[in-house]
Amino acid sequence: MAAATRGDGNEGEDVTGNVKGINDIPLQIPFRETIHIRGEIYVEKQKFAQFSQDYANARNFAAGSLRQLDPDVTKQRGLRFFAYDALWSGRDANHSQILELLKSFGFITANWQLCQGISEILSYYERLIEQRDNLAYEIDGVVYKIDDYVIQQRLGNIGRAPRWAIAHKFHAQSATTTIKDIIVQVGRGGHITPVAIFQPFTLTGVVIRRATLHNQQEIIRKHI
Repeated sequence: MAAATRGDGNEGEDVTGNVKGINDIPLQIPFRETIHIRGEIYVEKQKFAQFSQDYANARNFAAGSLRQLDPDVTKQRGLRFFAYDALWSGRDANHSQILELLKSFGFITANWQLCQGISEILSYYERLIEQRDNLAYEIDGVVYKIDDYVIQQRLGNIGRAPRWAIAHKFHAQSATTTIKDIIVQVGRGGHITPVAIFQPFTLTGVVIRRATLHNQQEIIRKHI
């Protein structure tokens, strides 16, 4: 077994030792050929809350934890893993069949559904919006994928982005907090920019502590 980060799409960083400490990843699977399993390493909201003072968001936390020099530190961070694809020589399985195969290996797959037509796709999207706040992890949208592997191959990729998959993001979330102070920043050209210092709050996995107020006119317009 070997594990690597995505890197530039061709070469990534070797993180085998750290990945072995993630409980969601089985160290042996019933498959005779060499297989390349792709997935997403993430952290659940509750676990990230313990470290939110040290990391800007949950994604940075997961990436930083995966790259720890000491595998024992990575193991203590409680990282999780979703498997979403697999490649091997002679593969001819459709995407939904791959997901079922990964489940049979003992991997966890993210929420997914095989849809027929646009109406089913949008219905799934709306249903996931309703479930979003109750999920143990942060999500910002849905990815639609062509299931047929032959059509995937015909469509191909643009760089690292496949033509057979597209993201549908959720609407932006909002929150309420308190402005504790307003400071000013002076740019290189001498321009002064007011910056609001907030009571820290978390939004979509990101701890927000400040925001630019643009200019005095904007402060007046918004009655800040």
